[in-house]
Amino acid sequence: MQQTKRHEFLKYIYQFIVYYSLIAFSFAIFATTEFYSTPRYQDKKFQLTNKHISKSYVSNEVISGKQLLVLCTIPGLLIIVLQCFFGNLSNQLKFTKGENLKPYFISKKLHFLHLSLIAFVLILNLNGAVTNVLKLVIGNLRPDFIARCMPDPNLTTDLNVWYNLQVCTQPNKAILFEGLKSTPSGHSSFVTCSLGFLYFWQKKFINGPNWRNLWCIIIPIIVMVSRLTDHRHHWYDVLFGSSIGGLVIYICWSRLLKPIDPYEAENQEMETMV
Repeated sequence: MQQTKRHEFLKYIYQFIVYYSLIAFSFAIFATTEFYSTPRYQDKKFQLTNKHISKSYVSNEVISGKQLLVLCTIPGLLIIVLQCFFGNLSNQLKFTKGENLKPYFISKKLHFLHLSLIAFVLILNLNGAVTNVLKLVIGNLRPDFIARCMPDPNLTTDLNVWYNLQVCTQPNKAILFEGLKSTPSGHSSFVTCSLGFLYFWQKKFINGPNWRNLWCIIIPIIVMVSRLTDHRHHWYDVLFGSSIGGLVIYICWSRLLKPIDPYEAENQEMETMV
């Protein structure tokens, strides 16, 4: 009996091995690009008269990176877990991926919790990997780049000349290199993919009025506006980042949470019984 349960459990888990692998792979890329990689800077040139990169440097951000991490993870995890166990779930659950292949000892709610957590974690990690790789490859200058650079006045007497990073006197290289990561906006992509997913997840699977989920739309707008007022991003960085977050939601949702056809689910179940 125990061996049968174990076999059924492993068979159930095996359905999602690709997604577990994608989560691990995308997290490795995100961590590497976030902590151990620098953007392309050797060929970067700028003019001191460029008003688009001449904003002041704001040291105290409205929403810091650590605050964003909490905002994009804790609310989503708590809401998913609490709603799966105590919420008023819709009848769409019976048409979710793997529902017809789960072992009898795994409840419908537990299966849906597992599926939702895979989707949520995959979306966050995949979004982080894509966003960070693009930041490093594009290497666009932030609106406050010149303030970060702190150009040496003795080397920058001609305002019409194109200068490289050798004229910068910024002692903190982390601050300087962060100035080359404007496009796309990581705050925008993360807050869009996390709270955007949460909005559609609650709208689709949790019974109740839609207005109670509006905070999942309002908060991302506030975060994106703050990136402009903090001089961290250009307007197109914010839109680009938000688009990445939305695209990642669409891809992962269509693979994991898009309801399968009831007739298809019935056929799959009959095939497993043969």
